[in-house]
Parts: sequence; structure tokens; C-alpha cells
Amino acid sequence: MKTPNNKYIPINIGFILSSFVLLLVINFAFRSVLFFSFVDLAQDASYSDILYTFFNRGLLFDIYISLIILLVPYLIISIPFLFNLKYKSFLKVSNWIIVILATVNIMVSATDLGFFKYYNARISNAVFDWTDDIGLMIKIMSNDATYLPFFILFIFAVGVYIFIQRRNLNSALIITRVKMHFLGRISIFLFFLTAFFFGIRGSFDFSRMPLNADDAYFSDNPFLNQLGFNPVYTLAHSYTDTKIDYFSNDDKAVEAAVKYLDRENVTASNPFEVRVIGTDTIRPNIIFILMESMSNSMVSRYNTSRIITPTIDSLAKNGIVFDNFFSAGIHTYNGIFSSFYGLPAIMHNKPLNSVQTANMKFYGLPNILQSKKYLTSFYVTGAKKFDNMNGFLLPNGFDRMIGESNYPSDSIFDGWGVTDKIMYNRVLRDCDSIYSVGSRFFTGILTISTHVGYHVPDSYKSKLVNKDYPFDLYEYSDLLLKEFMKSAKAKPWFDNTVFVFVGDHGQNFSAVYDMNLNYHKIPLIIYSPKLFKHSEYTGIGLQIDIYPTLFGLLNFSFTNNSLGVDLFKNKRKYGYFSADNKLGIISDNYYLIYRSKNNISMYDYKSNSTDDVYILNPTAADSMENYAFSMLQSAQYLINNQLTDAD
Repeated sequence: MKTPNNKYIPINIGFILSSFVLLLVINFAFRSVLFFSFVDLAQDASYSDILYTFFNRGLLFDIYISLIILLVPYLIISIPFLFNLKYKSFLKVSNWIIVILATVNIMVSATDLGFFKYYNARISNAVFDWTDDIGLMIKIMSNDATYLPFFILFIFAVGVYIFIQRRNLNSALIITRVKMHFLGRISIFLFFLTAFFFGIRGSFDFSRMPLNADDAYFSDNPFLNQLGFNPVYTLAHSYTDTKIDYFSNDDKAVEAAVKYLDRENVTASNPFEVRVIGTDTIRPNIIFILMESMSNSMVSRYNTSRIITPTIDSLAKNGIVFDNFFSAGIHTYNGIFSSFYGLPAIMHNKPLNSVQTANMKFYGLPNILQSKKYLTSFYVTGAKKFDNMNGFLLPNGFDRMIGESNYPSDSIFDGWGVTDKIMYNRVLRDCDSIYSVGSRFFTGILTISTHVGYHVPDSYKSKLVNKDYPFDLYEYSDLLLKEFMKSAKAKPWFDNTVFVFVGDHGQNFSAVYDMNLNYHKIPLIIYSPKLFKHSEYTGIGLQIDIYPTLFGLLNFSFTNNSLGVDLFKNKRKYGYFSADNKLGIISDNYYLIYRSKNNISMYDYKSNSTDDVYILNPTAADSMENYAFSMLQSAQYLINNQLTDAD
């Protein structure tokens, strides 16, 4: 795109305008790729809404980002314009700044495509969750072909962009300067600087706020509402959504949460800490399996269109199954933290490795069992340091952690380490050893075989009914679980062992809303045929409720200083869960999505309706928000005041 060669257009203005148009074209192209890649999500949208997304909402956010990229170059290149200096060096410096920032824009846009595919959300700072271990990240990406198209697109787009922008620069370098009086030059400079101001502001109307995230939401179609965003904007904006301050102060939040959880007579420093008295007559071994990305939408019990998980289905039919259960967040660290320590995911807080919480003491399931003389272990297939799991779990109730470095080097399968089969076999051997010396064990397991990008080993492909991705992964994972349980049933410790099966989180399947329920609706099964009869719990349950409920079933004495409840004694009014910078709240009838104070929607989720009924149900919405935010703000209060260990 050449700089306009017009004797009436100053060099600096022509160069900036050409660069501006090119940036808009690039961002439009990436929005088009996103749209056509997920066009099925817009099948019920009107053509007018689609056009409005592209040429109004999307254009506003693209103008915002493009002008921010060009602001400093505009100021630099205006110096020779205002003071009659030579343009060449100023043009080259400005061009380098533009190219560097535009390359970042393209890189974020290409990454956003993969991010959306995985999370059903535009890119946020969650994309950096894996950068704590660059080596592992590179190893995984090099073994996962799903990243390749986005990398190729990035290289291609950058190449095209640099080629055109270079022509733009060369054209500007040969244009003859426009002769103009200083007053005219300063007037033009100020006119375009004002245009920058209003373009970044997003409106000429000073009675309304400048462009913000709420402006993207105009449609009943959740995909179109997300499509309007520029990914650079959402990435930057995600760093502003951390502190929970729904209630005017923490005391009010804690007071509300204490009433909801019926803990009003607590005298401990932790206002939620209660002593539960049990008989402790039975102390079975416990094997706790966190199943990677195990969404209900991939469990045959809940999705009867395919037979994918016959083993999980059988365990559900013979165990205690929770059919209305939700994950705390959309990341594995959310599942580990909430399931073991009974505190919710606080938006995008990373409890295992954040500066504030990584070295704090947390009390929960492993600590309680450790105090009851259980040997506590946690098993992963890959690196123990991923998400700082070893650094966090070992000081917080686990005696040992088994990972990639503890398996034979020739058993490593891919970037995620060994297969679940290798890990399961190690678990069985270790449980035998612990049992042989008369000790009880609590064994936590994190599977990997259903992670996005994983592939079925050749030796198992012929055993599967489902050959297409991702159904093959879930059937393969279920088959490994079948083999593990078959081996476990032959062990002398089986009859006195409780198995807990739960998804660490769900996955982005069949999205209806911009905060996909299938990312949070997960199975929970407590299985011990000698100890528990089959039953079905249909009320709302959360990962933070697992250990209070399990210990209630076992009639254990324990201190509960968490926000979790025994579901058989305290029915939850609502469920709540985080997806980074969004909060979901669910009742028996409604699903509320809280994006910001001025951007809240509520849906009749049981009918998959996308009609926003938030303003039609203010009482229900207010009740749901108060419940969920009292819990989140209370959890934040406990962490800020280091009240997460037992008194």
C-alpha cells in the first residue's frame, strides 16, 4: 500500500494514513479468519448483526489499537514536518516502531485464533500460564500439530505486512515536500492529533465513557459479541480484572458468606472455620483421580449420542454420582487448588505460583489425611514443576510427588511425559508397597490423555470404536481407566479403598454462551462398592465441596476452614465458577455471566436460549450476584490476611 503521492498531502500525513489503513486491513483479515473458522457459532445471527460486528464494533476496536500503535510514530515524523527538517531518518525510525508493534499485533491475533478454539474466549493473560517453563512449552508445541496452522499464518501475515509497509516507506522517501506556512503546519498537526484522540476514545460524545469492553456487547449472539473485540485490546484489558470489590468492604462480604454457609457462631480467626465431629471408625485408603479436561459433554452418561466412556458410566451406576457438578475454573491449577483446599478460583489468580500465594500455607484434604497418618502422594505424567505443583503441594500436605523424572527415561511418550498407563502402573506398585507395611495411603493422580493435542498411541488405535478426534482421546482415556480399575480390583487393598473421579475442568465443546458451560460441567463420582451404595445427587455441587462431602460420608472428624460444604447436609443455593476475567453463576433455572459491572447477562440455560433476561429478573440476578461475590471476596479476604491454614 503506497503512500498517497499527492502534492497537497504532507509526507508525514500520507505515511501515517497508509500505515493506518494497512493495520485496519490486517486486523479485518484476522477477524474474518476467526469468523469463518467458527461460523457455526453465528448460524442464528442476522446478516445485519454480522455486518455491524465487522464494520462498527470491530472497526472501533481496530481503530483504537491501530492509533495507539501509530501515535508515537506520528509524533516523531511530525518533527521534520513542523520544523522543515529532512524526513529520511525520522521516517525510518517511525517505520521500525510501526513494524515492531504491528508484528506484535499480528502475533497476538494469530495466537488468539488458537486461544479461542481452546477457551471459547478472546485472548487474555491466561495465554502466559505456560511460559513459566519455556522449555516445556516449546516441547509441547513442537509435538502438537494443532499449533502449526497458527504459526504458518503468523509467518505469512508478517511477511505480507512487512512487504507492503516497506513499499509504503519507500514511497514516502521519494515524495517531494509540500511547501506550507508554519501556521498551516501546526494546524494540520493539531487536527490529526485531535483525530487520534477521538479515534482512541471511540466517540465524539463526552457524555459517555471512552471505548471499553462493554461496548462490544450488543447482540443476543455470544459469538458476535466476542468477535467485535481486537485481541490486543482483550489481552491488555485482562490485566485490569483481578481485585474483587463487589461489596463495599470485606466485612460485609464475609458476613453475607457466613450466613449463606451457616457458620455464624465461629470463634476462630478464620470466620469460616468449624470443627466437624465424626466417629473415625473407618479409615479407608483414598485414590483421587483428577481427569484432564473431562467435560460432561464427553461422558456417555450425559451425552448418549456416542458410547465414549463405558468405564466412567459403569462407575457412576455403581457409585455415588453427582450429576450437577461444576469445576472452579478452566485451568488444571484451579481444579487442584479447589478440590484439595476448598477455596474457589478467584478470577485469573494463579494460586499455585502467584507471588502472593505460592509460599502460603493452605489447609485441606491432604493436610487432614496427613494428620491421620496417611502417606500422601501426588502423581503426574510430566514435569513436577509445571504450574509450580511440587513447590506448592509438598509444603501443603503432600509427602511426595511423582513425575517425569521418577519414571524410566525410555518410557517418555511425548512432551507431556509418560502415558497414563505408565503412571497408573506406578501407582499400583506404590500402593502395594505402602499397604505391605501396614500404612494407609492417599494418592492423588492427574491424568493427561484427554488434553487438547494429545494423540492415541498406535498400540491402542485398533482397540477404539471412536476413531475421530477428540472422541478417540476420551475413549482411550476411559479404556486406560478400565485397565487400572481391573488391576486395582485384584489387589488386597481394594475393598478398603475409596476412589474419587472428577474432571479438573471441562473443555470447549458445543459452545452456546461466551462462557461455555461445557468447560465447567464435569463428573464427580465417589466409588467404593464395599463402603457405599449407589446414589445420585442432583443438586448443585462445586469442586470446593469435594473433601467436606467425602469426609462426611466417611464420618471423619476434621477442621473445615474452607468455603466448601458437605453437600448431603448443606444444599447449595447457587453454583459459581471463574473463566479468567469472567464469573459464571448458576441456579436451577438461570445462568448469569458477569463480565464487568455494566456488562452482565442472564440466560435460561436449560433451553439453550441466548435471549438475555437479566433486566427482566432483577431479584434473581441480585441474589445470585450477592451469593457468588460474597464467596469470592471472602476467599480473597482469607488469602490477603493469611487465614488459610488451620488454627
